[in-house]
Amino acid sequence: MKTQQVFNFENNSIRTILVNDELYFVGKDVAEILGYKNVSRDINRHVDEEDRQNYQNGTFESPRGLTIINESGLYSLILGSKLPKAKKFKRWVTSEVLPSIRKTGGYTNVPRTFSEALRLAADTEEERARMEQQIKLDAPYTMFGKTVSNSDGAISIGEFCKIVYQKHGISIGRNKMFSWLRKKGYLISYGREKNNPKQKYIEQGLFVSNPVIVARTQGNIQEATTLITGKGQVYFLEKLQEDSK
Repeated sequence: MKTQQVFNFENNSIRTILVNDELYFVGKDVAEILGYKNVSRDINRHVDEEDRQNYQNGTFESPRGLTIINESGLYSLILGSKLPKAKKFKRWVTSEVLPSIRKTGGYTNVPRTFSEALRLAADTEEERARMEQQIKLDAPYTMFGKTVSNSDGAISIGEFCKIVYQKHGISIGRNKMFSWLRKKGYLISYGREKNNPKQKYIEQGLFVSNPVIVARTQGNIQEATTLITGKGQVYFLEKLQEDSK
């Protein structure tokens, strides 16, 4: 099933489409808002192949179709943008677009009768009240809430440090980044689980803990590698930028 919906950000249209229950954005719309000049090249450069696909539809202006990107691809473009409004755009997506689609049923049928309209209005009001309560519950834990749970595109701490230096000029090495994350309370600071993410930040979608088998003199043992998700990359970039001011 493929369903389309258009959102508006500062008088710019952002087309979204639900393909087999997975949300996609039209890459061209996102890239242009984030200041990318060569849209096709830059999408291919910043977005992993598994996070994008060509979509053909009669309503699109291109007969060859357009590239659509999933949530992970969206975060990749946000992370790579050098425009100040990338931060504002990210907040708009996470606070308006995603909640409206995931929690209020953005892709719904238009009511055809008065009774259906009344029922839809009642359901919407109930959902709005539930969302407000959930926001209050989530507030102490994360500014992003729990509307985004995607962990695709996770990378190592070292890879993240390279990205923030190459694309945003923030110089921080791998060891210093681990120290910063421990100091801020995101990672465990001591013991056998040192440098593993705390459970609540895994649940918030900032990290994934990837088990690996390591050969030791006493035999093979399982250890965990800390990876930062696409959501976490955007989140920690913002925190590092705040610290560098």
